[in-house]
Amino acid sequence: MGAGGLVSSDKIDVASIVKASQTPYADLCDKLASKTVKITEVVVGQTYVLKVIFKNYIGMGEEDMTVRLGTYTAKSLDTVNTIAAGLAASLQLNTKKENLINVTVATDTITLKEVEQDWQLGKFPVAIIPFDVFCGELINNGDSDFSWATIADGAATPTNNGIKKLADLEYFCMGARGDEYRGMGYPRNITTEYLINMASTYDVITIHYSFVGEGIDVQKSEKDIQILVPAGNTTLATAINTLTGAVEGKSAYIG
Repeated sequence: MGAGGLVSSDKIDVASIVKASQTPYADLCDKLASKTVKITEVVVGQTYVLKVIFKNYIGMGEEDMTVRLGTYTAKSLDTVNTIAAGLAASLQLNTKKENLINVTVATDTITLKEVEQDWQLGKFPVAIIPFDVFCGELINNGDSDFSWATIADGAATPTNNGIKKLADLEYFCMGARGDEYRGMGYPRNITTEYLINMASTYDVITIHYSFVGEGIDVQKSEKDIQILVPAGNTTLATAINTLTGAVEGKSAYIG
């Protein structure tokens, strides 16, 4: 369906279907990872340094990294709780402007959580910046000490960013239907009507098939067609299974 009504897709020969599936909406959504840092030692006079290394920073490769620090110098009356609070405050200050992570603290434990980055349809994609956490060096009784905190994986938090990914998919697919210049020539440009409802959720039915023609087109041309259906709705999947005769356990069966 398009904004103007029914449109035509490729005509798919049932025998050419290789596999098919229905992906639940929840599987499209990312989860925000977190780390906990539990302070376990108090060394008066030493400067605690918590190092957070962010990957894929401004780039898409593991080599694109940046580092942000949280620092706190322990005083005579400090406890593990005050050290944790001081480190968290420093780290919040050093990451707040870029919105790289969410930093919270409770008693002796700091929690660092990934943050969804700014998204704009067709301009800024769905992105989350992964990170690792390390303890800097302390000198404790004359010895080098890197184990003044216990670092562990925290609970992951589900997001609702699957709808943003689907909206981007529709945006780029519309480019193949005539809107290839994306607003060029404004105000005499094409105004495209999109069908994605950002307040809804959708499952994705994917049918992988091949086209075989005649003459020089006898080689298989493999394609995917993807259809959005309301999340949890299996009506179309059932109809496709009936049409193909596919049964559970077969690759063309939509379960």
